[in-house]
Amino acid sequence: MSKVSKEELLEFKGQIKNAILLKIKSNSKIPEFDVARSIKICDKLNEKPILGARAEKTLRKICLGKEAPAAINALRLADMVMKNCPNFRPYLNTKVFSQGVLKSLPKHIRDPQGVSFQSMQDDASEAEIERINKSLLLIQSWSKVLHLWKATHDSLVRKNCQFPEPLKDEETPLAYDDLKVPSSAMPSKPSPKKQATPKFRDSDCKKAATAIEVLNDMLRAQPEDPGKDPIIQELKQQVTTCQTTIHSRLGRETNQLVMDELLKANDLCNKILKLYSDVLSGKPIPEEKKTKIVKQEDTKKKTEKKTKKKKSEKKGKQAKAEKSADLDKIFQDSEGETTKEKPATKTTVPIDFLASAFADESSQGEAKGKDALSASEPAPARQGTFDLLEGVFGKTDDNTTAPPVSARQTSAFEDDAFMALAKKRAE
Repeated sequence: MSKVSKEELLEFKGQIKNAILLKIKSNSKIPEFDVARSIKICDKLNEKPILGARAEKTLRKICLGKEAPAAINALRLADMVMKNCPNFRPYLNTKVFSQGVLKSLPKHIRDPQGVSFQSMQDDASEAEIERINKSLLLIQSWSKVLHLWKATHDSLVRKNCQFPEPLKDEETPLAYDDLKVPSSAMPSKPSPKKQATPKFRDSDCKKAATAIEVLNDMLRAQPEDPGKDPIIQELKQQVTTCQTTIHSRLGRETNQLVMDELLKANDLCNKILKLYSDVLSGKPIPEEKKTKIVKQEDTKKKTEKKTKKKKSEKKGKQAKAEKSADLDKIFQDSEGETTKEKPATKTTVPIDFLASAFADESSQGEAKGKDALSASEPAPARQGTFDLLEGVFGKTDDNTTAPPVSARQTSAFEDDAFMALAKKRAE
């Protein structure tokens, strides 16, 4: 959890006060609720849950204050945050807050002895009566999920306190009836719940998803006239603004992951706007699909694909390694065989035998050379050597004659010929 600077805490506190106090025009009339600023506060709390302690302290201080219009808007904002910010709920589940709201009620409301509180409030202002109504409604609705508020509700029921009838927009059922919220100063990890919208990392997509989720809940609650409901119209305007921002980013975004999130958010905006038009035209609202099971199946399929891919890659690497090892072994065996065969092909010839063979051939060549010179007929020198070469390499053409060579002159070619002759005789 990232730390928050003091300046950011003070700025967030100012945002809460502005959302509560800016639209208050009179201390005796019911104030107007600033939905747009309240949604921004919900987005901020979802983005940074560590700001929950500051939000709870500011809301509690205004809710328990003497100014009835400010307390009404603070209770409205607390209810909105309660419904849309799961990480903030543990901050509200405290004895200080629940008992404080209870003590802010008039004494004849806390212990009415069966007398209707509205008949005893003839001299009270419109804002004061609305504050009492809102406090009792919050105690009644929050008691379903917050056990410390349930204790406060049960104490009022035992004293025969009469709760007011909720308005149409206050009858929206909470989406976390089965969630057990702990009472802790710091919020624990939220329990997994079914979500209608996927999680986004992009800030514009987050804002759109939050507005879409709230608008979806309000439209499915089947309001009487959604076209004139100020909260629905404000949420619709925010969805349209977010979609315009997303459209402007689609043309210039280069990151593929961000592009995927923008496309998903755009699809969600199109779906919620179509649902809004269907509700306005009186068409039946289709039931929501259970996306949680599908997501689990998708994750299972993805994990299975990944494991299969890893196994196939591992098998391929093992096969390559075995193949290379076999090739190395074959090369090593072939090299060993050649090194073994080489000594076997070598033949050793005695030096004395080579010397005698060389002497015999040289003497024969000298004698033949003398006979040729005496007869004045050209004859090849060292005839024995060339006879040997003819026997080894085959005869040459008849017209070719060898150049005259002295008896004692040798060359590398002749040495090879003598070696071949010696080897032949040794065999």
